[in-house]
Amino acid sequence: MMPSANPPSKPMLRNNNSLAGQPLNAVPDIAVWMIPSDPEPTCQPRCVRWNQNLDQPKGCTPVSATLDAPSAADSSLSTTTRSVVFGRRWLHGAAVVRILFGALWACDASFKWQPGFIHGQTLHDELGKVTQVHTPVIHQWLALTHMVGMANPPVTAVVIAIIETLAALALVFGVLSNAAFVGSAILSFGIWSGAEAFHLPFHSGMTDLGPSVGYIFASLALFFAAAGSTWSVDSWLRPRLGAFAWLAAPAVEARSA
Repeated sequence: MMPSANPPSKPMLRNNNSLAGQPLNAVPDIAVWMIPSDPEPTCQPRCVRWNQNLDQPKGCTPVSATLDAPSAADSSLSTTTRSVVFGRRWLHGAAVVRILFGALWACDASFKWQPGFIHGQTLHDELGKVTQVHTPVIHQWLALTHMVGMANPPVTAVVIAIIETLAALALVFGVLSNAAFVGSAILSFGIWSGAEAFHLPFHSGMTDLGPSVGYIFASLALFFAAAGSTWSVDSWLRPRLGAFAWLAAPAVEARSA
């Protein structure tokens, strides 16, 4: 028997009316639809023509158009659970830490209003490490802070007490939180580098670098955690600041489970 001159035709797909007459080696495009509740037969994967427009079935949410090119919805699936479970809890926890940190600043400020400090009587001892530290640059910095502070001790003491009190109030009530966090970090650095002299000179038996250095990192951590976004005056104040809204904590959408 002589072989047929014409090669056998390729098998055709017949399980889908829209694919009748297409060879099996057609380039597939996959459309996956995620159904939130009521599943429908129309939401199953299907093989369609290359570059064919895909109509979204009723009640379905598209996840991706192809297997090789995941869409933004695909990437959001991996983060949705984390955002839902930890979003609101994270913001509320950060707000609690902010309030406690403000209470700690309030305790510090209360000591500044005591008669011994507020009248400038102890300021000389607070800024007296300039005679103990001889490290270049640091010694000049300590000499500068000592000169400025001792120019008028009562005024310097009152200014420090007011600044710490304002920092405590801003943190507790969440007023201009971004400015409060950055200002708290700068104030803490000033205390650490001036009054505490970087905890110098180092000596045998010392156990830490001083408490104020911890205040610096705590302030910056609260800043990056958007700790003023909830349970704060900033929630009401932010829309009314206009061009100065950056001074308040950003508005962060909190999701709950």
